[in-house]
Amino acid sequence: MNKTAFVVVSLLAGLAVSAGAQAADTKPCIVSPDPPPVNGAQVQPSTPGLADPGPCKVASSAKKSKNSKGSGNDKGPGNGQGNGQGNGNGQGNGQGNSNGQGNDNDQGDGSDESKIKQGLAISPVPLDLKGRNRALVGLGSYIVNAQGGCNDCHTYPSYAQGGDPYLGQPKMVNATNYLAGGRPFGPTLKSPNLTPDPANTLTVEQQYADFVKTIRTGIDPSTSKYLQVMPWPVYQDMTDRDLRAVFEYLQAIPPAKPAIGP
Repeated sequence: MNKTAFVVVSLLAGLAVSAGAQAADTKPCIVSPDPPPVNGAQVQPSTPGLADPGPCKVASSAKKSKNSKGSGNDKGPGNGQGNGQGNGNGQGNGQGNSNGQGNDNDQGDGSDESKIKQGLAISPVPLDLKGRNRALVGLGSYIVNAQGGCNDCHTYPSYAQGGDPYLGQPKMVNATNYLAGGRPFGPTLKSPNLTPDPANTLTVEQQYADFVKTIRTGIDPSTSKYLQVMPWPVYQDMTDRDLRAVFEYLQAIPPAKPAIGP
């Protein structure tokens, strides 16, 4: 073999070795087939008919990143944390659905049933439910007797003899004068009677309209002045349904007269 042929053969051999080394350090630019979905997510398939541009050089840093990613996936904490965050967000939405539980409360009688039952149970006087919405009456009783504190001002005295809880006695509401008013607030001001008035000639809906107007505006219909003791600025923000429930309860209690006293 002459010197020129020897050089050509050596050069070709070197190129072959170099090509083999490069092939060992390359990967296709397009992965086929498509990778499986991750965590159930839908993955769009590769674009059909896209030409393979040939092998791509894989840098040593990319290899480490790939290995690191694979290691992270093998450990599972990376994905676990990611899923945990996703679940956390889902739980956050669930908490929003808890406010959705608030929505359940707004849905009506189903989630208010415990309040309705409690309201019917704690009414200190018998109720006339004939022709009335039981759910609204029960809810109204719950608002009046367990939330609104109406008894404190509109029943005088508030508790029966021997039933004053402020004296450590078992609570017993004054049923005889329940919500009949008469509690004095100064020399001329007394709480009004909230029980039904048999002599009232207005229709039920007219009475309800006056009731709502009084609560919403704080104007006493008998004097056209602002009520000064009743916390109507708080009650005026109640929902229409709650106000209707209170009204229905007040219509269902028996008429009563205020006690004679100072």
